[in-house]
Formats: sequence, structure tokens, C-alpha cells
Amino acid sequence: EKAARQARSAMAEAHRAGYVPGEATASNNLGNALRLLQPEDALAAYRQAIALWKGLGVPAEQGDSTYNLGLLLSLRFELDEARKAFEDSLPLRQGNPGRLAYSLTGLGLVAAGQGDLDQALDYYQRARDIWPGDPTILSNMAAIHFGRGELQTALNLYDQSLAKGLPKDYGQAAEIVHNLGSLYVALGRPEKALTHYKQVLGLQQGDPHTAAFTWNSMGTVLFSLGRREEARGHWEHALDLSRRSNNPEAEAQALHNLGRLHMDTEPKIALEELDQSLKLRNEKPNLAARAGTLVDIGTTQTRLGHFDQGAESLTRALELANRIKARPLTSRCLLAQAKLERARGRPEVALSKVQQALQNVERVRSDVGSDDLRTSFFAANREYYDLYIDLLMQLARSHRDHPEYLDQALAASEQARARGLRDLLAEARIHVDAGGDPSLRKEEEELANRLSWTEKAWRQVQQASAPDEKAARRLEEKLLD
Repeated sequence: EKAARQARSAMAEAHRAGYVPGEATASNNLGNALRLLQPEDALAAYRQAIALWKGLGVPAEQGDSTYNLGLLLSLRFELDEARKAFEDSLPLRQGNPGRLAYSLTGLGLVAAGQGDLDQALDYYQRARDIWPGDPTILSNMAAIHFGRGELQTALNLYDQSLAKGLPKDYGQAAEIVHNLGSLYVALGRPEKALTHYKQVLGLQQGDPHTAAFTWNSMGTVLFSLGRREEARGHWEHALDLSRRSNNPEAEAQALHNLGRLHMDTEPKIALEELDQSLKLRNEKPNLAARAGTLVDIGTTQTRLGHFDQGAESLTRALELANRIKARPLTSRCLLAQAKLERARGRPEVALSKVQQALQNVERVRSDVGSDDLRTSFFAANREYYDLYIDLLMQLARSHRDHPEYLDQALAASEQARARGLRDLLAEARIHVDAGGDPSLRKEEEELANRLSWTEKAWRQVQQASAPDEKAARRLEEKLLD
């Protein structure tokens, strides 16, 4: 507010004095001061600055104000207008490589918001070629790779963006740290993500726009840790901040999150909140966010027994996820479809869906180069493997004349256990065969023997002429433990 008062005072004084460059500069500064708290007034201020600089014939300054206009429009998800502003700024900034690179980055933001990740990455790469090493450009590239499920590439780019410390611009710094926190969520490191989100709150300097997103993200991490009431408090605070700062995207996110909170206990309330979120998101071209909300709408409809409606919602979500080539989001859609088909009593269809999802998860996992992060990623996505094995077990019980289901279930269970153990050994840098900890070696052998015995006993029970269902269930629980 103080900066806005100062800018208005400078504008009035320059206007009285007939000093047009001063009035144009003050008008641009007023836009900067108002862009988060009073965005409509900020848009008017930027447009006034553009007109004044154009009348003066100063292309560099006109280009800066035009870029600022595009940036604010992109934050409001008015992407067609934002693209035009960024395109208009390009010829005006040809003499300054850094500014030209940022205009290209703006076009990348628009393309990403419209779901064209390939075009966004192309713009970012062009910007990087012109202005290498810029942390904002690197961070934006990382966000695209993150959305595609290329987690190690994203992590490497974030590390490069922070190699020289955080940018001085608090908005750029907050965005990088926030995005890095979100990456750690995907990698199964919630505590590390919380640390980054708390750092963002320290950087945001009273900016309610950024704070609303961050409180949303912190609530999501707390929810994943089972701290439901703390998550609720964070999401309600985010909802309040988003409405006070006229931030519909953060408002939609908060409503979506509150819907997730109620999915298990009050699905009808959850559906109302998710529908409100989707209504807001349908007004903006953020396809990834829209698909994420549709996934949870479809999941809630499944829990209410509304299978046809749920299937329709999940089909729409999958179409959006495939359109933007967002592999992790595609996996979520397929997992939700598998659960719906299982609830419908169609385990074969459910198995096909979860197999497709697992292929995506494995591709993402294989991209992670760090042993410890690969381990945490596997743990965070264990649900996919568990559902796959559970469906195979179900099919093995109902199709005893098809032993391949049992063979696949046992193979999948052994593979998942072996993978988890291999990752843990690699993380600890323990090589049992090379003289590692004898107690770990003994534990490994005991686990292998126990697994082998349980599998053998389970086969014997299932292949008996009159199978003992209770015994089979006890052994199955041991196998899945």
C-alpha cells in the first residue's frame, strides 16, 4: 500500500509538471505495487504506461511494461491476452538479451498453462540459449519435466537454478523454493517438502497470492502424514487468503483439498466442494488442475456407488492428462479407474488399468538416479503395486483353473519386496556379499525363507481339492504384509 501511494503521488506530480517519462515510470511502478492486491487497477496502470512510452517512442521501456502486463494476465490465467502481450514485447526488447529471454519465458508460461508442454519447453530452451544460467528459466524448465514425470531431470535443473543462491526477487525465489518442495512431495520426502514450504512463507513478504498456494501445499503434505486436522486448518486459511486476494486458482485448490478431506467420511459434502472447485477451474485453461479435480470427483462418485458418473469423470480426466503428456497424472487417473472397475465387480478390467498405471510409475521411478530418492518414491507409490497384487489374488481365488494369476501375484509380490530391499541396501551402501553387516545378511535370508515358505503353503491350500478359505486368507495376508 505504501508503494502504491508513492507511485500515485509520483504520477500526479509528473503529470502536473508535464514530465511524461516520469508519469510513465510511476504508472508502471503502480502496476507492480497493485498487481497482487488490486489486479484490475494494476492492469489499467500497465496499459497507461504502455501508451505513454509508445507516445514517447521509447521501445525498451514500452517492452518492459508490456511484459509486466503479460505476466499479470498469465497469473490471472487470461492466457490468450497474456500471449499477445508477450509477443508484442518481443520486438521491443531485441536489444537486451536478458529481457528478450524473459519474454520468451512468458510465452512458455502461457503454453504450459494451456497444456502444451512441448511448446513450453521449446520456449524455455530458446530463452536459456539466449540467457544461460538464469534461475527463473531453469526453474520453469524443471517444472515442465516435473509435470512429465522426469523427476531426476527436474531435480538437476532446480539444483542448477539454486547454484548461486536464491534470486533477489522474492517472487522468483518463492516460486523456485515452492516448486522444489512439490517435487520432494512426489519423491516421497514430505518432511523435506514442509521445510521448503515454510521457507516460502518466510520469503513471501506479506504477499497473500503466494501465501495462499503455499498454505494449500503445506496442508497437502500434512494430510499425507495423517495430520488431518492440521491439514484442515491450513486449507481453510488458504481458502480465506485466496478469496481476500482475488486468487481463483488458489481458491479452487483449497476447495479441492477440503473435498479430499471429506471424501472418506462425508462424500456428499466432498462432492459439493469438488464441484465448486471444478467450476472455478473450468473458467481457466489449467488442464492439469482440472484433470486432478476430475480424478477426485470420479473417486468420490465411485464411493457413492455412482459408477457411470464416476467413469465419465475419470475418462475426462484421463483425456486431459494424456493431452498434456503428464505421466504422473495419467497414472492417478488409471489407478482411480482400476478402483472403480474393482468396485463394479470387474477385476479383469481393473487389472488392465492398474497394469497401465504401473508401467507409467515404473518409467518415472527408473528416471530417478539417486538411490535414496528412488527408495522413497517406491514407498510413496506402493499403492499401485498393492492393488495390482490384490487384484491378481482375487482373480486367482475365483479362477482356480487359471494358475497364471497366482503365478503373477507371487512374482509381483516377490519383485516388489526384492526391489524395496535392493533400494534400501543401495541407499545404505551396504553390500552384503562383500562383507557387510552380518545381522542384515541374516535378516535378508530369514525374510527370503519366510516368503518362500508362505508362498509354498499358499499354493498348497489353493490347489487342495477342498480349499480352506480361512487358511488361504491368513496366508494371503502374510504374503501381502
